[in-house]
Parts: sequence; structure tokens; C-alpha cells
Amino acid sequence: SILTLNPSAGAVLGIQLDHPFVRVAVADLEHTILAEDSRAVNVDEEASVALDAAAELADEVLARPEVDRSRLLGAGVHGLVTPQSIEMRLPFDRPEP
Repeated sequence: SILTLNPSAGAVLGIQLDHPFVRVAVADLEHTILAEDSRAVNVDEEASVALDAAAELADEVLARPEVDRSRLLGAGVHGLVTPQSIEMRLPFDRPEP
């Protein structure tokens, strides 16, 4: 038999930090998007603005009536923030030597 997740068991939050925008979405465990929003941000040039936008968008989508915040199981981020500075890199960017 195939192992599957129960879609009613909860929801997950996804944050995408991309070059022209920041996108945040909440989905159930069957990959159905329950709520999403995005904002135009130059992630490469405005890292702190992009992080603030991601936090604001997360709060906004989690506050929507179709999302039960108490059932949130976790979050994932597409894109990396280096610990040495407020600098974001996408997974395919190579750090400078």
C-alpha cells in the first residue's frame, strides 16, 4: 500500500524568496493552496526589505479565514540567508570566494 499524509492533519507555510518577488503560501498536506500572496521586492538588492515582506505576508495569509493558524505544522523557505550578514542567496547562486 502507498503511504500518504492525511490532508486534514494540518497545514504548512511556504516562503519563496525570488529575484522579482517574495511569495508566501499556506497549503494543506495534499498540496492544496489555502491562501497565498506575493509582493514585488528586489531580493538581491533589498534583503532586509524582502525578509520584512515575507514576515508581513506570512502574518497576512495566516490571518485569513480559510486558514486555521492553530493547525500549522511548520514552514519552509526557498532561498538562503547567510548567517554572517543580511544577505540572501537562492539555492543556485554560488557564494563569492
